[in-house]
Amino acid sequence: MKLNQIGRSMVEMLGVLAIIGVLSVGAMNGYSKAMLKYKLNKNSEQLTWFLNTIIRYSSSWNFSQSTNILPYLIKLNEIPQEMIETGKTNSVYDIFDNKISLIWHTDNKNEIDIYLDSSKADNDTLDICRNIINTAKEFHEYIIYISAVNYGSSEESSETASILSFIGDSLCDGKNMCLKNANLEQIEQFCRFNTNQNNQPHIEILTY
Repeated sequence: MKLNQIGRSMVEMLGVLAIIGVLSVGAMNGYSKAMLKYKLNKNSEQLTWFLNTIIRYSSSWNFSQSTNILPYLIKLNEIPQEMIETGKTNSVYDIFDNKISLIWHTDNKNEIDIYLDSSKADNDTLDICRNIINTAKEFHEYIIYISAVNYGSSEESSETASILSFIGDSLCDGKNMCLKNANLEQIEQFCRFNTNQNNQPHIEILTY
């Protein structure tokens, strides 16, 4: 009487490994998408906090020249601790490590510069850009403009940079892209302009 063979054949084992591989890839993709969604939501939360704080304090400053007011807001504990890097008070960083600077001008306008981390994949940079515009859109009545600043593929001065802007309520005359009416196509155009052959993707927000 023959004994039954115990174990699996090589073909069966390869099949099992292939199935495990497919499931692992699916799990990793799902995790990556979930993590990106979490970070985008956190990014919106941080930018909303930032804009609300700036608008609240805007009329409080009284300097004789344009001034970086981030050190003052940090001392007042008005910037989330998670956005502050130890020893750095001239700029802060969002959850994607985008550098953010803030200058108050003597005409009571605030200039926020967001330097997108160019080391990220293009698709991620586009997602982050779209997220920033959609978040800022909620503040359209306080925003003067949002500009995408494209320096090109080489080091260029600000005088030769190309600019594409969404205009806030006070200056929107229907001839430009109005922030409050920004649609998906316009936001896509804005973000692709900002990242295409740009050595330093940069979004500038000017508020009252």
